[in-house]
Amino acid sequence: MNLLSLNEDYNNYVFFISNNEFKSAEEAIKKCIKNIEVSDQVDFDQLSYLYQCLGNVLYSNGDLKKALNFYKTSIEVANFSLLSLLQFSKFLAGCNKYKPTIENCNKIIEMAAKNPYPESETDFSSEYYLNKARELKQQYEIL
Repeated sequence: MNLLSLNEDYNNYVFFISNNEFKSAEEAIKKCIKNIEVSDQVDFDQLSYLYQCLGNVLYSNGDLKKALNFYKTSIEVANFSLLSLLQFSKFLAGCNKYKPTIENCNKIIEMAAKNPYPESETDFSSEYYLNKARELKQQYEIL
């Protein structure tokens, strides 16, 4: 896995996002994605994360439609990873889409319960996702 911290475009993204310079952050993360997509060995988890970052920037800029597309791309690229599903659930909740948020949380809960795994250097444990999905779901079930 290539370390993103060694990627200049990613570091620029982090700098710009921390300074609320969303347009510059968007440009930097798009460059980072482009460079990874054309590399010989694509790390799909990393690419999925970068699509989430782009979705976050677009969401912060108020472009919900584009953000939605990149969150969906993130899920597809990561083959429905728990992280990508959880981020998408948070996005849906932020858009006041409570029923889809709950449905997505149910998917996470089901997947995490079926395939338990411990925390690793590159991911949280399935228990973490299970708990986060339950918390998010609980917040919106009463609405």
